[in-house]
Amino acid sequence: PFRATMILYRKGASLRVLLRFSGSVLPSAALVATYSAVVAVLLQIYVPEKSLDKIFDDPYPFQPVAHIVGVAIVFATNVAYLRYWESCSSVTYMSARWGDAVATALSFDELRRGGEPADPVERRAAWRERRLSQASILHLASLLHGLALLYLRRDSQGDVASL
Repeated sequence: PFRATMILYRKGASLRVLLRFSGSVLPSAALVATYSAVVAVLLQIYVPEKSLDKIFDDPYPFQPVAHIVGVAIVFATNVAYLRYWESCSSVTYMSARWGDAVATALSFDELRRGGEPADPVERRAAWRERRLSQASILHLASLLHGLALLYLRRDSQGDVASL
């Protein structure tokens, strides 16, 4: 059975992406292009030049081709644009869920069993301990979110310093 997999791109390797064959239309397009090139060469060899000049006097044969190519380019661009915005929406949704989880953890950390201590020194120490705990939760969640974004970027270096 066919299992769809995501195409992984590396940053800074644009020529490698253009020359990649897996997930590419180049192999199937090369077949059509080769057939068209063979037909063009045969026309050039066997059809007299005066006949070829007359064919290109009328712009009508080019109009349908231009319309079809224009629609195909717009369609492909629209699909790529929709994929891009779908990924942006998913990353934004992921970030919002991380934020909700952190807000929930911080609100649970704010609650105390047994109420506030009566002694002002103990109350101040408990407040400081709670704030340090919340800062630790926030710091760890921020690192986790940063690593998730680094994973989504598929950085070739893969180090945290590139964030």
